[in-house]
Amino acid sequence: MGKEIQKINPERQRQSYSKEFKLVAVKLLQSGTKPGTLIAMELGIKRNLLYKWAETLKRHGGNTETAFQGPGRNKLGKHLDPLKVENNRLKRELARVTEERDILKKAEVSSTGRRNTICFNTNLKGGVYGANGPSGTFLLTEGRTVG
Repeated sequence: MGKEIQKINPERQRQSYSKEFKLVAVKLLQSGTKPGTLIAMELGIKRNLLYKWAETLKRHGGNTETAFQGPGRNKLGKHLDPLKVENNRLKRELARVTEERDILKKAEVSSTGRRNTICFNTNLKGGVYGANGPSGTFLLTEGRTVG
């Protein structure tokens, strides 16, 4: 069970800014005509947010196509290359499928030589009984196991 987090102000929405707004703000900062604090005040944003946007653009080599792709950071708080993200997703999927295959192989090996039988008994109302390997006989009537 995870912790439940109660928001202090649940009606408050996180402010989001368009890619164009971020690019204009960073270009104003990079032009050097005004200090970052003054630019941030004029735009109505926090100063550290302006510098984070500038750092993001710098990290992408000034490429405006790859910078500011999504709503922000990923869950781990790291900025990742889209190819690395896809590679990690494929590795996780491969590990899951490999584990499923191994489980099925083990189930196949352990079930060889055993015979599972299910018989319908017309005397019981909707009941089913059968022998399930070494565990013996069980009786199932209307969703309940008896015996």
